[in-house]
Amino acid sequence: MATFSRTIVAFMIVALCLATIFLYLPRSATCLNDDDGDLQETFCTSCPHPRFIEKHLCRYCTNLDHAATFSTIAILRHPSIRNTVFFGTPSFHVKTYIKSRCGNSSPAAAAVCELTFDDSHYLPFFKCKYLGKFCYGEHSTDNGHLHYEEIRC
Repeated sequence: MATFSRTIVAFMIVALCLATIFLYLPRSATCLNDDDGDLQETFCTSCPHPRFIEKHLCRYCTNLDHAATFSTIAILRHPSIRNTVFFGTPSFHVKTYIKSRCGNSSPAAAAVCELTFDDSHYLPFFKCKYLGKFCYGEHSTDNGHLHYEEIRC
């Protein structure tokens, strides 16, 4: 029982350290152009939305292990058993054909990560699989919700 307690304490310390580091990572809040090239002042901080960036956009990710680590950090702020991750730094723009939507205008690799439990690990962990290498997705400019059911790869 003492080993299990030490494992939980160690996990909490690591999680707290990762959360602290994550809080200080740079975030994007730049103004982007719409499809016509006009500056959209009302969307300056919404495309991409900060919550989308925190939960779904992993700029340093190059493989599934990175996506699993990113998802572990993301659930500390946004609890979930499933997370979709876009890799790299694709460009984004406001969608003009549907209200309150932002999407990537350049393709990005994407993976879906699911919280997994098994007997060989004391703690749950994320297991990820690729959705594709050249994917497009959209999220809400109001709250950052990723419309994962509409991702195209």
